[in-house]
Amino acid sequence: MAILRMKIYYGITKSNFGGAQRYVFDLARETRARGHEVAVICGGRGVLVDKLREENINVINLPRMEREISIIDEFRSFHSIFRTLYEERPDVFHTNSSKMGGIGSLAARLAGVKKIIFTAHGWEFNAPRPRLAKLVMKFFAWLTILFSHKTICVSEKTGRDISGLPFIKNKLVTIHNGI
Repeated sequence: MAILRMKIYYGITKSNFGGAQRYVFDLARETRARGHEVAVICGGRGVLVDKLREENINVINLPRMEREISIIDEFRSFHSIFRTLYEERPDVFHTNSSKMGGIGSLAARLAGVKKIIFTAHGWEFNAPRPRLAKLVMKFFAWLTILFSHKTICVSEKTGRDISGLPFIKNKLVTIHNGI
């Protein structure tokens, strides 16, 4: 039985080497080892970029993608992601982190990516913030899930925290880290 070779792109906001970045690194490395074409789109030039390049995994750097919000930089990052996805035509775009999830999922939808996956490592609306900020963040998390075809929640709690919102119940699946 022949295995279908796919073009799979991963996206993450920052390129330091925390838990989500380690997750992306492990997925990219294993996916490539299984014979698929892999690239990672990320902000910054941190340890993740170095480790991916050591593994000869293609890195597409977004110099203006950072955790802090800047409307001009978000628009530029969106444009870069959209242009990359439109030109490269990956079969799958798998986003991680809130900002890349939102911007990347919308860009992927508009670029016609066939399968968009978002991994929720946690929700920004659970952090101590003013109530209005939490509501705005929850709204954007909901949009991210709507733009994605499937959302992986890394814990049961992560799924429960968002599952009551409309039109997303069948898009959520829990897969614990390490599985």
